[in-house]
Amino acid sequence: ITDLAYQKFGSCGFYFKNLINTLFPNNTSSKKERNELLEKYKSSVKNLDKTASLYGDNLIVIMLESFEWFAIDPYNTPNLWALKTGQASENISNQAMVFTNYNSNNKTNVSENLLMLGFMPSVCNFNTKSNKEYATKHSLPNLLKQEGYTTSYFHNWDPNFYARGTTNKNLGFENVYTIDDFENENKSTKFNYYNLETDFANQFMDKIAPTDGKPFMSFYTTVSSHGLYNVINPKFEKYYKTYDKNLANMKQWFFDNGYHYPNSEDMQSVLKHYKSAMMDADEMIGNI
Repeated sequence: ITDLAYQKFGSCGFYFKNLINTLFPNNTSSKKERNELLEKYKSSVKNLDKTASLYGDNLIVIMLESFEWFAIDPYNTPNLWALKTGQASENISNQAMVFTNYNSNNKTNVSENLLMLGFMPSVCNFNTKSNKEYATKHSLPNLLKQEGYTTSYFHNWDPNFYARGTTNKNLGFENVYTIDDFENENKSTKFNYYNLETDFANQFMDKIAPTDGKPFMSFYTTVSSHGLYNVINPKFEKYYKTYDKNLANMKQWFFDNGYHYPNSEDMQSVLKHYKSAMMDADEMIGNI
């Protein structure tokens, strides 16, 4: 029962519509419309092309929470910088493609499911629709699972948030690893005081990039760069120190690239925390 439904129908109208939908589940669209949509779908299905250049390769998707281009600079995030520029770093080769013509303005779980499904569903509240309705066999993890891939999802946070523990399994992930599976003597479950992505990924490295010879797809969504940013997370201490060491160079880089370094101390602190969280993600990506 969502706020949106009440806004649309009111309480009486909501329950009445819910009853009608239960008694007549196909009343929302005509049989002709459904058949036309089904035919359109069937005509658009492409056969599997085993000659494709990436056929059979492993796939690791890393979705960075609250990512923006200014999160990357050559001093604090060398691995992301290498991926963006195509310049090799210690851990990243110089083979990269960067797509800058895009639009992204979604909640985290919607962005996740855009990547998994390839389109924008008409109902995006996946946390309220975590049943088999979203068990589509055409999701990316399900398609790869049909090809014999091991499919795993990783998120350094609560599996009940957006019902990821249920929804993502329905979307084709055999394994879902979350903070519940994370073993660390300093583990934090407090919002804003997130665990390091480097610690989480290191524990599950043999799951993220298994070496058993079986093809795999791993989908990793970060959380440490999630706001609020006006906090001091003691787990970020080494990144705070690196940030301070590189601050003069980074400020010049900001100026040279059209970014504005904030004037207020409060916003400077916010930027420091945000960039430090991205440095954590950068190290995690380098480790992978």
